[in-house]
Amino acid sequence: MPALERGIVLWARRQSHAGARVSDLAKELGVEYETLLRAVNGATWSYLDHIVPPVRKGYELGRKGEDHGGATLTEEQVIAARRRAHAGEVRGRIARDLGVSVDVIRAAIIGKSWSHLNEVAPPAPNGGPGGSNKGNQRLTENDVRQIRRRSGTEPPKALAQEFGVTPNTVSSIVRHKTWRNVE
Repeated sequence: MPALERGIVLWARRQSHAGARVSDLAKELGVEYETLLRAVNGATWSYLDHIVPPVRKGYELGRKGEDHGGATLTEEQVIAARRRAHAGEVRGRIARDLGVSVDVIRAAIIGKSWSHLNEVAPPAPNGGPGGSNKGNQRLTENDVRQIRRRSGTEPPKALAQEFGVTPNTVSSIVRHKTWRNVE
């Protein structure tokens, strides 16, 4: 793969300002997308900022959803994920089914990303402290009950993998160190 040079970075920034997608530019130049994206948004090559300002905020000038060069989900997947979350499904399972990280799915579900879909598919609440309303929640109260019920017959590692948590989390649940409010 060719290395980036001053002229290429300036050209890519100009093209991006004109509306070109960084992912398309990277393919055209034969360079890695992440490398070019960092140069275009000013994370690298910052000494060129006074010549052609970097493209910041959203990386690609307001491109939203699937048109954004870094999109890992489709609009249909986000809408379906929000519906599943509203129905009480665990984020870890949704993320695993869609082949993305829990952080990506959380941002999509609560409307931090894909906010242009908020009217079509309202974001799921992020929740507050305690129980299944905790903001970083991956489990529901029913999941906790299942883990406790199955802990005597199934290894913690298998349960952890199924529910998208760590074996230490399973252990804490089984010993009632966490989720004390659930029997």
